[in-house]
Amino acid sequence: RSRHTPLNGSPTPASTAMAAFTELLGENLAGAVGDGPVNTAEALEGKAAVALYFSAHWCPPCRNFTPMLAKSYSENLKDKGFEVVFISSDKDEASFKEYFGEMPWLALPYEARDRKSKLSEQYGVQGIPTLVILDASGETITTNGREAVMKDPMGDNFPWPQSEDVGQSGAVQRATTKQLMTGEASMGPGVILCAILFCFWVPMLFFMGAAEVLPTCESDHFVLWMRLYGTIPLGSFLLMHIIATFWACLGQGWHFTNALRLQGVSALAMIGLNIWGWVEFFRISEEMCVGDDTGVNPRTVAMIWLFAGACSPFSICLAIQRIRNPTGRRGAPGSPGDGNGEVNV
Repeated sequence: RSRHTPLNGSPTPASTAMAAFTELLGENLAGAVGDGPVNTAEALEGKAAVALYFSAHWCPPCRNFTPMLAKSYSENLKDKGFEVVFISSDKDEASFKEYFGEMPWLALPYEARDRKSKLSEQYGVQGIPTLVILDASGETITTNGREAVMKDPMGDNFPWPQSEDVGQSGAVQRATTKQLMTGEASMGPGVILCAILFCFWVPMLFFMGAAEVLPTCESDHFVLWMRLYGTIPLGSFLLMHIIATFWACLGQGWHFTNALRLQGVSALAMIGLNIWGWVEFFRISEEMCVGDDTGVNPRTVAMIWLFAGACSPFSICLAIQRIRNPTGRRGAPGSPGDGNGEVNV
């Protein structure tokens, strides 16, 4: 009989916690070099906190942070019940073994690439080094463990329960991919429905304005722009949210992240459409394009909506950032390679 199972056969909290770690990391972990594989449940039994260390030998900030973490672990944190599991992003097993040889803790076996990808997805890892700290039951304490260790290497505030909420300079940290998917799955259908109910009239307005453009208008493309600008922004918004909500409801983090990237691509397309609209607006005149008895003035409609969707270098940067880093997750401040930065993976 397992020492975690009482006489009545019901699982204890300890056995439930170990089952959670086994499900998360697999049956066995790589022990220190020369020790061979170790049983996950036995290795993590009784630990107050377990850190998942996403890192790689080729990453300069990782090579700067690893010695700091190892020193803090060996001198202070290990005795407090802190264990670390290295999750490698190395390009090959030889690099993994070389880098792991510098570490005093455990590791996910290198061959478990699928499990590594699932862990990265589950905890929203966009860059390395990342240190995700879990409590004794496998629940997330913080995804910002790197900063917590850097600020408190002695472990005076271990296991840093507030690190997830407040980062350096008091900045609120961004949500993980899993949290974003939960929000999209719950709010997405409502957002889509509200957009249809409250914005259905926008395409009608633009098509009515396009119908009022006189044949004498200086630009042959103004009517085409009016029709496209009346349909593409709303249609794109709905389509992007439908795709993101679909993958969020299925719990497919990789597809959901790519759906967010598509929103960034769509935003760039809308910026291009806005620029085209300003070009067309200044090419035409009220006298040649708009009649005296028009019901919907197309030039006025165009001007109002162009101002409403005005593009700027800031909006372009936001769209590019959404493509590059769709979940918006930030690591500790600093630039890649300076020891305080983070390298995208």
